[in-house]
Amino acid sequence: MQKVCKTLSNKIANMSLLCSLMVVVIHVLKREQLTGSCAWHLRRICGEGLCRIAVPFFFAAAGYFISVHFNEKGWYWREVSKRIKSLLIPFFASSAICFVLCSILIAAGNIQNGKSLWDGLVTGKRLLIAFGVNPFTVPELRQLWFVRVLFVLVLLSPLLRLVGEKLTKALGKSVYIVMLWLCWTGGKWILGKFISHDVWISLNFGYFSFEGVAFFMLGMYLQTEKINIYRNNIKVGCAFLLAGFLGLVAHCPACVVIPLLLVGAWLCVPDNPLPVRIQGLHFPIYLVHLNVVFVYFAFLDSKHITNMAYFFDPGVSVLGELVGFMIVTFVSLAICMALQRLSASHAMLGRILFGGRK
Repeated sequence: MQKVCKTLSNKIANMSLLCSLMVVVIHVLKREQLTGSCAWHLRRICGEGLCRIAVPFFFAAAGYFISVHFNEKGWYWREVSKRIKSLLIPFFASSAICFVLCSILIAAGNIQNGKSLWDGLVTGKRLLIAFGVNPFTVPELRQLWFVRVLFVLVLLSPLLRLVGEKLTKALGKSVYIVMLWLCWTGGKWILGKFISHDVWISLNFGYFSFEGVAFFMLGMYLQTEKINIYRNNIKVGCAFLLAGFLGLVAHCPACVVIPLLLVGAWLCVPDNPLPVRIQGLHFPIYLVHLNVVFVYFAFLDSKHITNMAYFFDPGVSVLGELVGFMIVTFVSLAICMALQRLSASHAMLGRILFGGRK
């Protein structure tokens, strides 16, 4: 059985942890800010800029890791079985937890607004969305769209492998990379101008994703072609990051800026191993944090801190964005570490919640 070398594995794990924190930034900064304010600019540069490298990286890393096993006997069913445990079970467990939490928040809101306790609480439409069945919208726990798409891509990996090999041979390696970029660019940004919003959502955040296919196949390509992606070069990395940030300031298209920022971040991330408990937290943080965001935003909307909004509300100030990020991150870390500790003595819990990750 092939393995990824330890230093590269450490680098990918460190990048994964960084990207999971970037996803936290994206969701914390989702509060609506006044256009042109400092908070709005920070969201545009970070939440809608730099941090958008996270999901492409996750897809590329997943494609890279699965392709390591392509030449092993019985690899397909073994890898699918592993991902039923590591992706599908946590997907439904997280959906259920979010459904219960959001039900409590909805019920509290109903009481506060003088509505019936059960208003909008349990409907067929909500259940289909909450548990990821509806392909025309993201799940109630929004980041789970990535887990849903990733599992579909794993199921399709033999087909994607065959298509990648045929296209690489027919077009050449350079043209193939450009084709993946065009697939991502056209499907995610251009296609939406010609089709309905619901169809565009289903093709990008439903059971399919142009971004997912492009970066998953890129990861497969990098591994199957034995391209050395292990690089540490802070000077070059900073140059790419600077170019990416200048592109953001100049309002360059995301399809140009994101690759620059992704390469820059990859070159700068160290390969020093983090403590095992910290290194394995990227997926738990990814799954847990939005529940914390929901509660945090509900607290902000409750008007109990109206006079303190400047210090806590990501929609009001840069300080609010920073404080909100720190609160959500620390609470998410505390929950994940507590669940990890509990899972040490209740292994089944760890398998259900986080796919057995430690």
